Amino acid sequence: MKVGRKIRSLRESAGIPVQQAAARSGISRQYWYMIEGDKHNPSIRTLDRMASALGLSVVDLIAEKVAR
Repeated sequence: MKVGRKIRSLRESAGIPVQQAAARSGISRQYWYMIEGDKHNPSIRTLDRMASALGLSVVDLIAEKVAR
């Protein structure tokens, strides 16, 4: 799964509107949408800000789930 799609899924699962997540992170709503749409690859610093806004770690945003 691409990073943007995963961020969107995690945000929606947490019930956090994009406007609120963007405000918490200090990232514009438009940029947040671009990342979620996989139209822009965020820097590690941006990923950190997004993760914090969602109450997660950067690892949560980028780690692939390992099937057992």
